[in-house]
Amino acid sequence: MRNFAMGLVRVLAVMFFVFIAFVIWAVVADEMRSDAQVVELGWQFVFRTVGGLVAAVALVELIVEGLRGGLSTDLVPWAMVLLGGVLLIGFHWAVALSLGAVAVAIVVKEAFGRKAATAEASEES
Repeated sequence: MRNFAMGLVRVLAVMFFVFIAFVIWAVVADEMRSDAQVVELGWQFVFRTVGGLVAAVALVELIVEGLRGGLSTDLVPWAMVLLGGVLLIGFHWAVALSLGAVAVAIVVKEAFGRKAATAEASEES
């Protein structure tokens, strides 16, 4: 979990610096736009860039795991990352709904999986 947190901090730092660089470039390159337009363009650029990178990495990992013959439980986290990257590229209700459905399925599986494991352990005793 600590590695995930450090990775998240790195991604957020990269997003911040890309955003600042884009805003500075946009202000210098075109003085006809208002500040709000420049900031909006900066956020769109950052989200699409980072979303594309996240989706590309997740897609490569999905393909590698699939070719390795990985179980579906190994593929689900990468599918969630892929959907998250696509959601960053451009928000659409279908992507958000599918991301939510996968998350709910994981929660339900974990909840019922623990109950089944607990029931089996109590029967064996």
